[in-house]
Amino acid sequence: MKMLTRFLPIAVLAVAAMSAMAQSAAGNWTGKLDINKADMMKSAPKDMPADQRKQMEAMMDSMLVSLKKMTFSMTVNANNTWKMVVKNAPGPTGPNGKPQPDSTAEGKWTQKGDKVTFEQTKENGKAKPKDANSTKSMTLSKDGRTMTMVENQGGQTIKIVFKKA
Repeated sequence: MKMLTRFLPIAVLAVAAMSAMAQSAAGNWTGKLDINKADMMKSAPKDMPADQRKQMEAMMDSMLVSLKKMTFSMTVNANNTWKMVVKNAPGPTGPNGKPQPDSTAEGKWTQKGDKVTFEQTKENGKAKPKDANSTKSMTLSKDGRTMTMVENQGGQTIKIVFKKA
């Protein structure tokens, strides 16, 4: 029993020290989609005729060119707020053939170990009602230089990799 009472405070201190050593997500980040045609084609029906599959692959190649141009710039503040700007999002052009305008998202964040959770409260400067997509989690690397979001959307894996600026 004496051994346990001596060990317990040391164990508590060790856990507290390990938590304190975790890297902080605060800082400026730049992100890119990490996606490829093979991942995108996973959503295609297995029995799709070869000519249709070829057309779909050509469409995916075109989409990939657009998707890979997208950039994500995120500022994660020490006061647990964040803001992200998304540039070059694919989609229909605006009036006069202008490209999609940049979009913004902002909100609050928390961190537990290497898991960083972002709750979005605004979209393009306006309040955003909370819904199933309001909260996203990312994994912070041990060295604190990379943060990765991986999620499944409609059977397709979406991965965004952020690097600390």
